Amino acid sequence: MNGRILRIVLVYAVFSAAWILFSDKLVAQITADPQRIAEISTIKGWAFVAVTSLLLWGLLRQMVRTSAPVPPTSFLSILGGEGAWARLLPFSLIALAVIAMGYGSAVLSVRDRASQELLRIEAVADLKLSQISAWLVERRADAAALAGDPGMARAHERWLSGDAGARNDILSRLETVRVAYGYARVSLVDGQGASLLSTPGETPAGPGLGEYVRRAHGAGQVIESNLYLAGTGSAARPMLDFIAPLKARGEAGMLAIVLQVDPADFLYTYLKGWPAPTETAETLLMRQEGESALFLSPLRLNPAPALTLRIPFDRERLLGAIMISRPALQGKAIEALDYRGVKVAGVGRAVPGTDWLLLAKMDLDEIHASSRHQLWWILLAVGFALFSTAVAALLLFQRRELLQTRQREEAQGMQLRALQLLDAIADGSTDVIFAKDLQGRYGFFNRAAAHFCGLRKEDVLGADDSQLFPADEAATIAQAEKAVVASGRVATSVETLSTVVGPRCFLTTRGPLHDASGKVVGCSGWPRTSPSADGTKRRCGSARRSSAPSSTRRWTASCCWTRRP
Repeated sequence: MNGRILRIVLVYAVFSAAWILFSDKLVAQITADPQRIAEISTIKGWAFVAVTSLLLWGLLRQMVRTSAPVPPTSFLSILGGEGAWARLLPFSLIALAVIAMGYGSAVLSVRDRASQELLRIEAVADLKLSQISAWLVERRADAAALAGDPGMARAHERWLSGDAGARNDILSRLETVRVAYGYARVSLVDGQGASLLSTPGETPAGPGLGEYVRRAHGAGQVIESNLYLAGTGSAARPMLDFIAPLKARGEAGMLAIVLQVDPADFLYTYLKGWPAPTETAETLLMRQEGESALFLSPLRLNPAPALTLRIPFDRERLLGAIMISRPALQGKAIEALDYRGVKVAGVGRAVPGTDWLLLAKMDLDEIHASSRHQLWWILLAVGFALFSTAVAALLLFQRRELLQTRQREEAQGMQLRALQLLDAIADGSTDVIFAKDLQGRYGFFNRAAAHFCGLRKEDVLGADDSQLFPADEAATIAQAEKAVVASGRVATSVETLSTVVGPRCFLTTRGPLHDASGKVVGCSGWPRTSPSADGTKRRCGSARRSSAPSSTRRWTASCCWTRRP
């Protein structure tokens, strides 16, 4: 039994370990797409639950069918007991193994699902970073191309020389770029940031534009400003400027082309998208300003407009603060708190060429919720396995109880037949045969003995010698029986006892009576009538007979006997 149970546990453990080891490698070889990996992992989890459940059910069913009947005395001999806890121990071990494997499968499933979601978040962060970087490169290229256009330079020279048509030519070129690439406004500004020529538009210029112009000339390349709010009150809109230095001849001083971009048209659209349906996942931009974090983009789970929400840094808990203060963690998904104080898993990426930090995150509750359906399947599998184990235990216990019942019935039948045979032999004998327990109570009395007593043997069973003989005779009998029990040997003595036919001399042989373990539990005797010691037949005197009622003047020879209740 124990060997079969151990084999079942080992088969289940080996199969589960092999499945976990090789299935992950197979999935990795099939695809590297996080979404496909998640789908295949879900199917793999269902298949694992189904296959292991059928395997365990089949093994237990085979064990029930092929298990041989177990004798009651040897079922749990190695455990040293036959109590209920001992009988249930093997199946309890199987149940614990099933629960442990189910728990391990659940933990592995949750971790696998969480790791897949973390890989997806990292992939989304990489995708968003590449999109934003490409968008910035395109805007810079547009500004550089417009500032380096030879036609723009010639038109500017003509304008400086007083050609009235040159101004319209410049405005036409600026408007063409604005319309073609969807800019909010395109301007030609001087070194102080003052607009010289500009396309139509109501959006005011950004703060500190002159400083950006000087920096662009100093670097000799296109730069972009920080995201800022253009306008005031509810009409304020996020804007971003790309400043390209314009080489001017003569005394024109510093000039620059400024492309004003509305990030809601392009940048924020990139950030809002997520490759899979989700309720809490989002990507956002932020930057550090002193001891606070400024969110540069609209937030999915907070109604505050872009560039209006600031939260103080908590460097031990906030996801953005951790990513800014510990650049080594950038690019790795970690668990932290977001701007709502909710636990999330997220990854940070620094946007090249800017002070922006891109964050991609998802609530941990949603990540774990994605694996709940797998946990339900695992729970069902564990329940099915436990049910199968319980059914197998019940069937085995029933088989065992049935076997024990049959054995008891057979033993009782054999004992009954033996007792009936013994009773027939004893009743058919002309010799007196009796048996007593250690208290001197009769447990067996045959027909010949009852003849000397003048009573039915049923009336004698349970009585002792004091109820059948005078006190001196009863004392003599008790003393002889105690000597036999104490010595454990057969002894023969001559006794004169009162009977219904008068005093009789008996040659009584007594022997100890043992139970199955060899313990002395009484004695038995076989009296035979014998001439008295003085050669006469002694009769009971009237005084002796009067000392005991006629109903108790009976003969007995005794043996000790352990009576069952």
